[in-house]
Amino acid sequence: MTLFDAEWIQRFADAWNADSELTGALEKIGFNSVIGYGFTGGRTRRGVSSPWKKVA
Repeated sequence: MTLFDAEWIQRFADAWNADSELTGALEKIGFNSVIGYGFTGGRTRRGVSSPWKKVA
């Protein structure tokens, strides 16, 4: 696993979604996010994810 690779981003999303109190509160307010990962001064982002639980 490398910083900001697909595995790292998936683990971040899984950790984010592991807290049902947090994700439940965010779902109630219709929270949505897209997170870009990279380094300060970098020319491009290293990865992008949408780490939220989708409501069926």
